[in-house]
Amino acid sequence: MKRKIRNGILMLLGMLLAAAAPFAAGIRMAYVKSGSMEPEIHVGSICLMDTNVRKQEIQKGDVIVFSVGKEQALVTHRVADITEKGFRTKGDGNDRKDPWLVSPDDLKGKVLGAIPYLGYVAAFLQSGQGIFLLSGAGILYAGYLFCRKRMRQE
Repeated sequence: MKRKIRNGILMLLGMLLAAAAPFAAGIRMAYVKSGSMEPEIHVGSICLMDTNVRKQEIQKGDVIVFSVGKEQALVTHRVADITEKGFRTKGDGNDRKDPWLVSPDDLKGKVLGAIPYLGYVAAFLQSGQGIFLLSGAGILYAGYLFCRKRMRQE
């Protein structure tokens, strides 16, 4: 029994380390809420981005995540032009370039890849219903383990 507990703890620590490693390396996630990058990046996708990227490393054609407006909303678009003052961007699904110029201060990261539709799952799990569902599942599982242990003792 002690061996199972130790193995479970080691497995949990390994999973936590695996989940934390990309975060420690500057990898972050951004949720895609609009179709402006279709068909390359779908609505509901999660983009993995490198937040350690410098302005000088960004090239025309790269997909970047940046903040825009007073709300600092995150936008994921492709770099169409590079100027001394920043980046001119355009969504793949848009006809025209964006009306704004992205300053280096607004750059949040360079997209490394996207996981289609995972954003829907992440958004649900962060909602009230998702938190309730996860909490309930955890409580049910703990109850199952408790009952199973009691039955074995009898």
